[in-house]
Amino acid sequence: MKEKKNRLRFAGRQHARGGIISTVIAGIAWVIFLALCVYSSSTGGNAAGVAGILGIADAVFAIVGMGIAFKGFHERDVYYVLPAVGMVLNGILFVIYFSLYFMGVAIA
Repeated sequence: MKEKKNRLRFAGRQHARGGIISTVIAGIAWVIFLALCVYSSSTGGNAAGVAGILGIADAVFAIVGMGIAFKGFHERDVYYVLPAVGMVLNGILFVIYFSLYFMGVAIA
């Protein structure tokens, strides 16, 4: 005989709209970051102009994603998993871009 699992279900809750948007933004930003890494390595590190402009735009994109995730935490009666995922992924990417920027300033 199978035992019935008692699960807590929240009626009427759905995923936060801001969380969904921020997670999608984080995914797009990570794809851009990985594409920039591949492009930079294929040019032997001589992709300063194009990669720099796209990198700064992608860092701003990550900041926007963090802002949208923050607003997703203020929505009522929603699951807060996706805003947390979006905040973490966008935050990690922004820290990577921030450290790359200061490493470049230190070298120059």
